[in-house]
Amino acid sequence: MRRGAKTGRSYLSFVPLAILAFFLVLAFMYQGGIEARATVGEVAPDFKLLGLNGEEASLSDFRGRPVVVNFWTTWCTECRTEVPELERLHQRRGDSVVVLGVNMREPESVIRPFLDELGATYPVLLDRDKKVAKAYRVTGVPETWIVSAEGVALHRFIGPVSAAQLEQALNVTSGEATTGKGGA
Repeated sequence: MRRGAKTGRSYLSFVPLAILAFFLVLAFMYQGGIEARATVGEVAPDFKLLGLNGEEASLSDFRGRPVVVNFWTTWCTECRTEVPELERLHQRRGDSVVVLGVNMREPESVIRPFLDELGATYPVLLDRDKKVAKAYRVTGVPETWIVSAEGVALHRFIGPVSAAQLEQALNVTSGEATTGKGGA
């Protein structure tokens, strides 16, 4: 009889560990649920960042117009070829489409000369801690998202994208949301 009683007590010693593990799993699931993640076809996570102009801007500030959100850095060679494409779109459709550059972790002293050299005039926001990049599941640069006028993520381009590709994607309705690979 003692042998069974001892075995029962050894199982009971694992109950507190099992309860702790259960609550840790719940905590991780809860944390993952409260951090919004961008997904094509769903409402894009809103964000608020400081711009190079010194003013804060958020995605929701531009409701009513589609937004092209481009994640980039100055050291990225593909970003260098993409900036003129984004500027071309900004010049052509700036009244009806917002082009936002989101620079990740670089100082203004590096960003400004880069943009001046390439003639970029569209707004650039500073994602100093990459929280927005994380929310948009950015895997590398460049990466571009198109968000509808209603705030729904319509397209995701991984890699460089041309003004023509963006124009085509902007003409697609939200019911046809897709993920695409960028190309030259």
